[in-house]
Amino acid sequence: MTHGYRIKGKHKRLVPADSATPHNCVILAVDPATTSGWCVTVAGHYRFSGETKMESSGDRLVNAERIAQVVELALNLPCVLLLEKPFARNPETVATLYAVRRQWKALWKAWAKGHAGKMVDVAVPTWRSKVLGATTGDSLPDLERRVAVYFAGDRLGGPDENAAICIAKWGSTAGEVAKVIPKRFWGA
Repeated sequence: MTHGYRIKGKHKRLVPADSATPHNCVILAVDPATTSGWCVTVAGHYRFSGETKMESSGDRLVNAERIAQVVELALNLPCVLLLEKPFARNPETVATLYAVRRQWKALWKAWAKGHAGKMVDVAVPTWRSKVLGATTGDSLPDLERRVAVYFAGDRLGGPDENAAICIAKWGSTAGEVAKVIPKRFWGA
């Protein structure tokens, strides 16, 4: 099996090319906010998703148990955390988003003990362009919802959960994910 590479960013770093088939790994995709959307996929197949109020420890613990169960079931697969980068102009909002991202990273280190280093930051324009196309404006939330319903079945979630499902969809074939997992788990 041969895999191509592409040059990405202003520093011209080599990143594996996006694959046509999903990577054989567990993905926890997170849209971090005070109400964070999250989605778990295994080898590109949707498992479950939800929204978690990050200030509520009870909410976090219930979801942590569900996510940890999937991670434990997939011990022979690499597990990757996809975190959306903050995309806001307000300094207070950015500070809140970075605090929530720190919480998710700490939870990830607790759940995915052997996989704690496998984290990928994804910019909003990166996943949106690959999953939603060149759409902008008011139609984005509706389009995110339709893609989420297509990928996750008839389950209707909130806007943060829909974004997390779209991020997981992007990550299932993304070269950035291939970069942090062993080559034998890459999609074709």
